[in-house]
Amino acid sequence: MQTLTFDRQHRTLILLLSATTVVALPHVYNLSWPITAFFFLSVCWRFLAISKPNILPGPKTLAALISFAIALIFLKNQGILGRDAGTSAFLVTLGLKLMELKSTRDYYVLIFLAFFVALTQFLFSQSISMAVFILTACWLLISTLISMNGQSLRSGTLFKISGALVLQSIPVMIFLFIFFPRIPTPQFGLKDQSQKAISGLSDVLEPGKISQLSLSRNIAFRVTFSGEIPPPEHRYWRGPVFWNNEGTRWTLPEQKPVRRRRVRFYGKPYHYSIVLEPHQQKWLFALDLPHTFPIDTYQTNELVLLSKTTIKKRFAYKLTSNPVYNSGHLRESDRERGLQLTTPPSRRILDLLDSWKDSDSSSEDIVQKSLDFFHNEPFVYTLTPPILDTNPVEQFLFETQRGFCEHYATSFVYLMRAAGIPARVITGYQGGEFNAIGNFLEVRQADAHAWAEVWLRNKGWVRIDPTAAVAPERVEQGFDLNRQITSGVIAFTVPAPTMLAKWLKNSRQLWASLDHSWNQWVVSYDVRRQNLLLNLLGIDSVIKKVLLLLLLFSSAIYLLTIFLFRKKHNKKDETILLYDKFCNKLARRNLLKKPTEGARDFGIRATATIPELKSEIDEITQIYLKLRYGKNPTRSDFMKIKELIHQLRTTPKMVKTQHS
Repeated sequence: MQTLTFDRQHRTLILLLSATTVVALPHVYNLSWPITAFFFLSVCWRFLAISKPNILPGPKTLAALISFAIALIFLKNQGILGRDAGTSAFLVTLGLKLMELKSTRDYYVLIFLAFFVALTQFLFSQSISMAVFILTACWLLISTLISMNGQSLRSGTLFKISGALVLQSIPVMIFLFIFFPRIPTPQFGLKDQSQKAISGLSDVLEPGKISQLSLSRNIAFRVTFSGEIPPPEHRYWRGPVFWNNEGTRWTLPEQKPVRRRRVRFYGKPYHYSIVLEPHQQKWLFALDLPHTFPIDTYQTNELVLLSKTTIKKRFAYKLTSNPVYNSGHLRESDRERGLQLTTPPSRRILDLLDSWKDSDSSSEDIVQKSLDFFHNEPFVYTLTPPILDTNPVEQFLFETQRGFCEHYATSFVYLMRAAGIPARVITGYQGGEFNAIGNFLEVRQADAHAWAEVWLRNKGWVRIDPTAAVAPERVEQGFDLNRQITSGVIAFTVPAPTMLAKWLKNSRQLWASLDHSWNQWVVSYDVRRQNLLLNLLGIDSVIKKVLLLLLLFSSAIYLLTIFLFRKKHNKKDETILLYDKFCNKLARRNLLKKPTEGARDFGIRATATIPELKSEIDEITQIYLKLRYGKNPTRSDFMKIKELIHQLRTTPKMVKTQHS
């Protein structure tokens, strides 16, 4: 088995350690810290062993490390199957393989394993930045491969060649991405372990749930309108509807598809498309209320829009919504649910409700007086409300009076139910930042919101947002993490923008626009979109698809062949230039190298013709062959041949010839 020389191993090993470290870096955020710590400790161990080879583990120690790694993977991933467990196995194996680098074959195996580890990054993220990162990692790994077979190359030349190879591969990658048959994602196989990374609205509503989301800048979804965009105060993105109250908790009813309800819509409709981030639930978000929606979705009795499958990847859909509607008749079962109370109202709550009622009070009057109560009393909109005990509604209304949107929505619904008005809690998102560069709305987790719906005669379910009575700026301006927060209290003030702030905002919107386009045209390019593209090209059968693939692939190979084998006047590398100088010196001695003559044959003929230079010619020829065709050339070989050619005698001398 061939081994690497020390000089060659030194640079190649440093390149390899650097490349594998870069490849594994994103997994610090993807995998459990003991797994990544095991790998990076292995890298450090192998790096120290460059100067102290005796510290490398022996067979028994290596076997113990392998056993420990298997146990670690099993314990941290509750098994050995699944995305996280499989990726952990690849990463740990990469670290262990660093401990037994002895031959050229070991280097090849390790580099190819590193390519697989780089590929696993796409299981966790498919963003533009990750794609650029993977190309960079491949560039470093290819540089390592070239270093193994081109030690005479300088580092700059090495990276230049590998960069050129990566750039040349991009057209092939694009071609394969567009036309290679795409396989639908299976609904079984690898265990889904992505729940731990999910952020979004929950199927349980309790104090603190939404306020935690309001600290997150993660994207919830992006919206592109085909016409007019609604103003901020009308951007209510309706999601889960909560009926069931369990004290401090609110839970969802059973979500089943129902026959389309007779909803009357009024006003000018909005036409738009949404790209929803994965949230591991079935519910979809729509501008209140969707009129038309895709065939692979359905509505529940609560008019919640649901997908037929769990949203585990980005999901794009188109909707039409009307801002004004009448949901129609209230079923008796819904009336009972809309009036359900876990505990009877306290005396203070009953007294409050009695103060709002008179002989001719209507439901609309009670709703308005409730909003006036929230507006006139010293309620505070805060991210850090006090903890509520056994009587949360009463304690919030009359004692603490500090809360986030879920506190106001749930307390309002309780008051309405106690007053005999059917009510329910709605969660979703409110607002969204307009991206002027990409012409779309960007709705973040920080825009998560809770409001209420009450049923009013001749109007149906009507949206009521009690938060707007306490902090109307929250609805008009949207929730912005850049706003001033002092002791948890949110101050909705708009500071004068500086040049730096404008530049940062424009840069952020430009990146968001690029990311949105990437998600629409690359990440969302699935079987359906590929078939649509091929149908537009008139390729609507399997035979045509196969013929197109063969034609394009053959054309690509043909063009690549022409590119590689066409005659070009490229600059020769330094080794060939030195050998040309050697041949020119011998030509002065009337000894010309024939075009079809190899270096070895020319050397034999030259030593026979000029025997006094036999040792110099033999040594120059051997070193040249090693530099050009050998597997273990070194920089010292290059410097040696350069010195020999320089010292070669150049005094012309006529060579005697025999004439017949």
